[in-house]
Amino acid sequence: FKRLTIAEFALLVERFPWSRRITAVHMHHTWRPNKAQYRGHESIASMWRFHTRERGFSDIAQHLTIAPDGGLWTGRNWNAAPASASGHNGNAIGGPFMFELVGDFDRGYDVLADAQLQAALDVIRLVQRKFGLPPEALLFHNQVAPKSCPGSSIEFNAFVAQLRTHAIS
Repeated sequence: FKRLTIAEFALLVERFPWSRRITAVHMHHTWRPNKAQYRGHESIASMWRFHTRERGFSDIAQHLTIAPDGGLWTGRNWNAAPASASGHNGNAIGGPFMFELVGDFDRGYDVLADAQLQAALDVIRLVQRKFGLPPEALLFHNQVAPKSCPGSSIEFNAFVAQLRTHAIS
């Protein structure tokens, strides 16, 4: 797993040898670790262990993880379908780009703000711009599964409205 800045991510999105068409961006939260439990690379490696050993996935579920400080961590190969939501992962030809926000964004817990919010908006818009997708080509996990993910404190329509006006930093 490699840590990236937004600028490095933007370059990588442009230069990556995409063989898979991205049709949407899927947004999740980790729930655990929450922001206070986050320990950098060790948290990412722990997610990988949980996803591969406990859940039986071939790799970490997400293509990218966004840390509380806005830093980005690489994950699953971007040309591989994510383990996002059953029946909504796409395949080797096309499908979503999936990311996880480190934190528990259910009401009363962590707050999506500051550098992490800006990084999330940047990541979504950079991927959407690369593939000619509108802001509405965002999917919250809770839209296709009986979960609160990416957190009950994040309202979809308000978030998409932020995307519409967001200028990439």
